[in-house]
Formats: sequence, C-alpha cells, structure tokens
Amino acid sequence: MAPKEEKILEEYFKFSPLLDSECVMNKICHHMEKEVVFFKEKYRPAITEENLLKLKNSKIPVDKEKLKKLYDLYKKYKNEKRNFAKIYTNDGETKFKTLEQYNKAIRHEAYKITSNMSELANLAVAICYELHPADTKTFAWGVFGEGIISNITGNNGTSVLAPFLDEYGDIEYLGNTYSMMSVSIGAEYYADF
Repeated sequence: MAPKEEKILEEYFKFSPLLDSECVMNKICHHMEKEVVFFKEKYRPAITEENLLKLKNSKIPVDKEKLKKLYDLYKKYKNEKRNFAKIYTNDGETKFKTLEQYNKAIRHEAYKITSNMSELANLAVAICYELHPADTKTFAWGVFGEGIISNITGNNGTSVLAPFLDEYGDIEYLGNTYSMMSVSIGAEYYADF
C-alpha cells in the first residue's frame, strides 16, 4: 500500500465516529452480518415457472406492443428512481417528496398503456422476473403490487394455508407449536384467545 493510502486509512480509523473494536457487541454484529449473507445466498427461493404463473393472470395474453411500452417506462423508472427527489416541476419545486409518490406517478403513466391493473402486473412480472431476473423487483412490487396480489389471490382459488396455534402441532416456533390449516379467502375468522 502506498504511503498516501496508509495515511488515509490511518486517519479513517482515528477519526471515525464509529468504533469497530473487538468488543462483544461488534463481535456479535460481525457474526450476524456474515450469517445474513450466508442465509440470503443459501435460502433465496428459486424463481420457477410455477411461481411465475402464480404472479400472473393466465387469462390475459401478453401483448408485445404493450410490453415494449411498459419496458420503456421500466427503463425510465430505473434511471429516475435513484434521483427522484431531484425531479422538479416547471416552477422549480421538488415534484416527488416520497418514493410512493414517484411510484404512483409511474403507475399513472402506465395506465396510459392499459387501464387493466392485472395486465400491467403481468407485464411488470415479465420484465422483472423473466427479462431481468437479477435486477431488483421494486418496479413490479412497488408500482404494481396491488395487481400482483390480485393475480395471486385469483390463482389460489378460495383457500390458503396458514399456521395456527395448536398445542399438538408439528411446527415449532418461538416456544409454541402450530399446525397448517386451510382458511377461506375473504372469510371472517374470529379466534378465542
């Protein structure tokens, strides 16, 4: 290492507002950081064709022209999202104060492509999961999450499996046991606790 680099490194450790010593808390933190990376890599769910089909409404065919238009919007979203706070109105004021406002504006633009949220969700899933599987899925979920949830609900039928507290259950979690039970979608469930 060059002397200039050594000096920068030495000053960084000397004047850093954060201590990175061998104290117990830092040891725990470093251990957890390694474990989180390990679990993210090992247990990342594979994107299978079956999972993709659950995210899409199979009754709506993919329109290539609409896919191209939404893909152009996706590219705009990726470019502007990093600096959405620096997008200004004609008056020079910040146009978006939150990411949700920016997502809503993109959703509004997407409605010019098609007004069917389920179709937009299908197209966003195709872009984020099929065309760019390594990219983040924030475009699909942040902008069209409601449509994706609607597609999942429509594909699951009328019931889903959910864990319920059961003293004879086969799932252990935080000192309690649970069993998977079928729950009707939209049905009211009241438990006596």
